[in-house]
Amino acid sequence: MDAKITTARVRAARVYTNGCVLTCEGEAHVEQGVSTLLVDCLGLNTDEESIRVRIPASVSLVSVGVTHDVAIMTDAEKRVEACRRAVERVRARIDNRNEQKDLWIAQVTGDEANKRPIEGVEEFLGRLPERLDAIDDELFALREDLDAANREVYRAEDELREARERSDRGLLCLKVDARQAMDMRFEVESRSDRASWTPVYDVHVDGFDGPVRLRLRANVWQRTGLCWEGVELTLSTAAPVARRGLPKLTPLRLRRRVSTYPVPMAGAGMGSARMSAPMAMEDTAMFEEDTAMLEPLAEARPPEAVATERTNSVEYAVPGTWDVQGNGETTVVEVRTTEVSARYRWRAVPLIDDCVYITAMLEEPFAPEAAGEKASVYLEGEYCGSVTLDVPEGDQTQEISLGADARMRTSRRLVRRHASSTLLRGRRTEEEAYELEVHSQRGEPTCVVLLDQVPVSEDKNIVVEVTDNGGALLDTDTGELRWELDLGANESATRRFTYAVTHPKDLRIDEYRDWLL
Repeated sequence: MDAKITTARVRAARVYTNGCVLTCEGEAHVEQGVSTLLVDCLGLNTDEESIRVRIPASVSLVSVGVTHDVAIMTDAEKRVEACRRAVERVRARIDNRNEQKDLWIAQVTGDEANKRPIEGVEEFLGRLPERLDAIDDELFALREDLDAANREVYRAEDELREARERSDRGLLCLKVDARQAMDMRFEVESRSDRASWTPVYDVHVDGFDGPVRLRLRANVWQRTGLCWEGVELTLSTAAPVARRGLPKLTPLRLRRRVSTYPVPMAGAGMGSARMSAPMAMEDTAMFEEDTAMLEPLAEARPPEAVATERTNSVEYAVPGTWDVQGNGETTVVEVRTTEVSARYRWRAVPLIDDCVYITAMLEEPFAPEAAGEKASVYLEGEYCGSVTLDVPEGDQTQEISLGADARMRTSRRLVRRHASSTLLRGRRTEEEAYELEVHSQRGEPTCVVLLDQVPVSEDKNIVVEVTDNGGALLDTDTGELRWELDLGANESATRRFTYAVTHPKDLRIDEYRDWLL
């Protein structure tokens, strides 16, 4: 194809969790009438059906296609071969000069030198330095030529790699009809699966009298084969995937087995069925010439990205422009920081752990899109672990763990275990009492939520009775015991509770009790 190749720059990228939509802009000179343009603007694995072209209204778009021009790669291969032959020629000349030098030296040190008369030897020795210097000068020049030839090989190989990549990516073939000769601006929008982003959350608490800050950053990577420099970046939580159609159920029929082979069930292989979910594209109408579109965007100070809630996702328009390397390395993008007021408490579950954990009770939950994501927690600037962000349901308060407090400890011990039987009724009663203790070495008052539990019966023959709850709030559905303790500085507190389990004496519940203890 004789058309000249025009390169379009990636101006904007909307990156999804499993793909991207690229907007490339370029300019090409077209003559009056029908012209064909080859535009280098397509990424690897471009969905050809997603290509949208915008051109001025004064130009008619005749056709849009994609071509993999192998002639470009063939020319690059020929250039590499020519450069390699040039290197071999220079190396052959260097070998020739080295052999000449060895021959001249052999005339003095070899057997031929003994056969010459003295006068001939003196004459030969007089000419030798000049000849060796001339050969050395030629060798020096040839080595410079070899370095230059090798550099040409490297350049040609780079051009070949670019040509192969360009052939793999393809070229956009535009046929346009212009009313008059002009420098035509154009935009091309296409979708590729060679990019993605993942959120990175950090939870920061600078003090127990301030808010909780949720910092969102993004790890962005791309292997589209295109250069992303100075790109307007938009991140979307959507995960658009092209599928073949909505899932449909087929009748599930039972019949007598007639062979030893398993009967395939309806739904087997449904993992390969895909739903059709075409990505929504922007309006592709042609635009008029507008000098305002040529004005460069000013660099914005990016404290936060602008979040827009879509029907099924959230989009973050990241301020400024960004460079994203095409080698698969991640680029960290600062998105936004959210502050939420919180109340801070200490939580202890000595049945499971003797540590006391600091928690932040958020007055309102973080953004729903953060649900299920892991976040690194920083307390007063120090890393104290990672948590999973959960968005509570209904009126529940979201709670975030800020790590264990080394200045507090809890303990749990069995105080009493007693068993008795009623012979006439054939029932057995087992009573247990536990003591919980919380030790604080903090120099300020602390509110501690202390949790434990009693067993819950799911059998009418097993009766659980809490004979002493120690002042705790009891959740009869889960058996949870909850104390809210206001400890002073360097203060300790003790709580006891007792419960009894009554059941028929021949009924075994060891497994249940083993799980509890």
